[in-house]
Amino acid sequence: MLKLKLNSISLLIILSLISLTGKLYSQEVDIVPYLKAIENGNIGQAKEALVDLQEKNAADPSVMFLDAVLKENGQEAVAIYQDIVYNHPKSKYADAALYRIFSYYYALGLYETAQDNLSS
Repeated sequence: MLKLKLNSISLLIILSLISLTGKLYSQEVDIVPYLKAIENGNIGQAKEALVDLQEKNAADPSVMFLDAVLKENGQEAVAIYQDIVYNHPKSKYADAALYRIFSYYYALGLYETAQDNLSS
């Protein structure tokens, strides 16, 4: 239950940050409605949208972020988040991706790896 609350709080924080910076990065696809759908338990809606978004904008960091959020395999998600951080550092999702990488390693008890990712 606590983990679910923390994930919901984290998603709310991320959504807030994204909405504040949205105008700075208007060239990226708006995935906020799909992130909200995930938060509301409508994962299927987000997955359906992702297929269409990937056909049109596969290299867009916003679409990549949505893809990572929907991954069931944590390591696959982390690889996408790392791609966003390293190859799209000015994306409005770069900080959120970095946070997700940190959270993943921290949850595994790999505290040094989590911290190293923040420092790099």
